[in-house]
Amino acid sequence: MKNLIQSLLLLGSLVTLLALSSCKKDEPTPTPTPAFNGFTIGSQKYPISKGWILPIDTGYVGVIFASSTISDSLTGIGDALTGFFAVEENSITLNTGIYALNSSENPMTVGSFLFFLNSGEDADPNYEALPNFNTNKTVSVAKESNKYVLTFSGIVAKDSNDVSVTTSANIKVPLTVLDDFFGAKSSDMGLNDNQFHALRQKLQKFRQRATQR
Repeated sequence: MKNLIQSLLLLGSLVTLLALSSCKKDEPTPTPTPAFNGFTIGSQKYPISKGWILPIDTGYVGVIFASSTISDSLTGIGDALTGFFAVEENSITLNTGIYALNSSENPMTVGSFLFFLNSGEDADPNYEALPNFNTNKTVSVAKESNKYVLTFSGIVAKDSNDVSVTTSANIKVPLTVLDDFFGAKSSDMGLNDNQFHALRQKLQKFRQRATQR
């Protein structure tokens, strides 16, 4: 009788373990939360889904990261971040590595960042991040497959009233080339020549204003 009771207890334990194991297998695997792809101004987040690159001056390219509400022809309303990166002369290639905002000794520099909020590319930037108030700040540019990864934190931007706010970014998107430096490819992107050159002039104007501030 004693052996029978022990056998029944052992059998009950096995059944319980099998039931618990079956329950665990039936539980759905939690879906990981995707990392935020965009930039932050203060506590407000602005998602980014696409990017373009074009030369605006000898040795500099403009890189535009934008929300999905701005179309591939750079028209529409949406949030955007534009940076001016130093490159080799006559180059459209954005090198990977660590860029400085205010070091004249570092050949890899970012002239400035411009933040457009819900305005597209037709309005003045709502915030500007300039080298002269970002001492020792750096920007990381990496590449994963066909996507560029731009990250920075603690960079100070100012609005038109000179009010400061801290910004950061964690952006990963492909960059579409709008110009190969030796000839515009505006028609491939739905831009006519006037629109293309107007965009380039606008970026040049913003960069000139940033260097004079």
